Amino acid sequence: MLTLLRFLKLFFACAYVFAALAATFPAEIPLATRRRLGLAIGGLSFGGTWICGFWLAAWMEYRFLSTWVVGSLVLSLLSLQGVLFASTKERESTRGAFWLTLVSLLGILALMVWRPR
Repeated sequence: MLTLLRFLKLFFACAYVFAALAATFPAEIPLATRRRLGLAIGGLSFGGTWICGFWLAAWMEYRFLSTWVVGSLVLSLLSLQGVLFASTKERESTRGAFWLTLVSLLGILALMVWRPR
């Protein structure tokens, strides 16, 4: 069961990273495509990542208020804001949303790998 849960978490996280970076990429992408990537794929995979993450944290008996868990939650919400911003309005450049999302995702990766106490 734990192996399946870890696989699902990784699958949803990879899908979210793909959708988030593709939806916010500063290029000429039609609004319908940005919405599909950001809202449909990104939203579903974001929810799946959170559900699997909480389930894994409970299964592994991690403290929910530890620094790396709270930091990851805050950064993931910040990355979601960049995705929602880029996915809901037609604009020529989403450079700011792209960098906000990219830096947030790299911060989450750092917290998940090094897990500060």
